[in-house]
Amino acid sequence: MRLYLNPNTVPWPDTPGGDYARRYLTPFMTQGSSTFIRNAPEVKVGAAVLEGTVLPFTLAKHEAGTTYTVSPFTHYFSYAQEEAARELPRNWQLVAQPLLSALASAARAEQFDRVVYVNNWLLSTNLYPALEPSSIKRLARYLPKVFPERAVIFRSLDVREHPVLISALITCGYRPVLSRQVYYQDPSEALKKRQLKEDARILRQNGYRVKAGEAFSETDVERAAELYQLLYLKKYSGYNPDFSVEFFRLALREKLFCFLGLEKEGRLDGVLGYVVRNGVMTQPIFGYDTALPQDLGLYRSLSLLTLRTGLERGLLVNASSGVGEFKRQRGGAAAAEYNLVYSDHLPLARRWPWRTLETVSAAALPLFRRLGL
Repeated sequence: MRLYLNPNTVPWPDTPGGDYARRYLTPFMTQGSSTFIRNAPEVKVGAAVLEGTVLPFTLAKHEAGTTYTVSPFTHYFSYAQEEAARELPRNWQLVAQPLLSALASAARAEQFDRVVYVNNWLLSTNLYPALEPSSIKRLARYLPKVFPERAVIFRSLDVREHPVLISALITCGYRPVLSRQVYYQDPSEALKKRQLKEDARILRQNGYRVKAGEAFSETDVERAAELYQLLYLKKYSGYNPDFSVEFFRLALREKLFCFLGLEKEGRLDGVLGYVVRNGVMTQPIFGYDTALPQDLGLYRSLSLLTLRTGLERGLLVNASSGVGEFKRQRGGAAAAEYNLVYSDHLPLARRWPWRTLETVSAAALPLFRRLGL
């Protein structure tokens, strides 16, 4: 088992997964993360190779405005405060906002962001390959020795798909800190729902045709980047990954994502890009023209395309977080997602913010479920 920051020294496994990791990670390692994700500056991207499997890792420095996918400070404080203001009832905000502010002040951003994120593809949802618990344990015990001044965090582990990995990490001293609530959909069941039949009617009625990513022109690529921006950055939060047009070009050129677009009269009005790993698909790229009338049903149509693709390919859909009621109506089942954090090798002053977050997040989970966050 070894860690690498130079792609030329990585013994990329001669497997489909190894080749995918090489095509994905090499540009980040050689050209810099901000070339592809504008709000991920000065992030070192590396590769951990264990028993024929590559897991990417990231090392970042704190910088205001950095995306939450590389910054735990943004994730647990900056973004969380935005979410609390948008999603929580007023009486809960009166408790949550002061608590988050106090914790943020005590955590000290520069220290809190000194972490190594494991299995971090710099995406909102990071799927896991098939891994033996013994392999995870070896890596989990090795990393604190290599990074004695950084907390070690395994991202995107949820109770539905990763109970064995979570248990293995806990036995190594890692602690579960709630990340968010994600939704899983079984396409074969979801597509029977009345809401999906209505979504199919709307897609037929509004005259959009489905365009595969292989047919995207340069204009389509630029439009796809714009559509993602309109939804995730403009409508939701500037702390989401700010993918550049160059990222979309890379993803299409190297087949890092499978893209589908909704086109009418020669123009893309909706786009999704999905990845598949270990029988699960997830859609980090999702966007549509938010200025168009809502009755066009673009979000609904993209969600329908996701489920149809999952059915065709025999995949389970990880629909990520957000719009919980919409996803539940379409067969979505919630699962708590965690970051598994090891900080026992750090000074006490740097351990206690993580311990406090562990306690606070455990108490917050019932609220997440109640509000459908």
